[in-house]
Amino acid sequence: MKRYKDIIPKAPTAEQIAKWNEERRQRVDYQIGDWVETCDFLPGIVQTIDIEGDNVQVYYPHYGFREDCIGVYTGHSNCSIDCCGVHKITPEYAIKLMSLGRDILEKKWQELCESDEDFDWEQEVEKLYDNHFKK
Repeated sequence: MKRYKDIIPKAPTAEQIAKWNEERRQRVDYQIGDWVETCDFLPGIVQTIDIEGDNVQVYYPHYGFREDCIGVYTGHSNCSIDCCGVHKITPEYAIKLMSLGRDILEKKWQELCESDEDFDWEQEVEKLYDNHFKK
């Protein structure tokens, strides 16, 4: 039988924490004011970056227009550097995402995920944009 002290995970050492923070720092390709793509489908703008706290605050301009967010949106969402996949995008790509809208992007994402083929999301968005707006 295991003893209680044997099953409790040990706190990370200062060296481990420093290593994790350095790995996070290397993954961050954006700075405050940059447009970023997140799991939200629509882009946002970086407000703060807290490497040690594993947090990026992202402002989503489109939330001000969503009925379910009126009066409850705090002005930002908290995204994990480790888990959320936040990455920098160009303003031109951000405009394309906003132009297509959440419903179209979400539908396309579902279609791509249901197929067993690999895909490049940015390339798929470009094709979708061209099909909708460059006729």
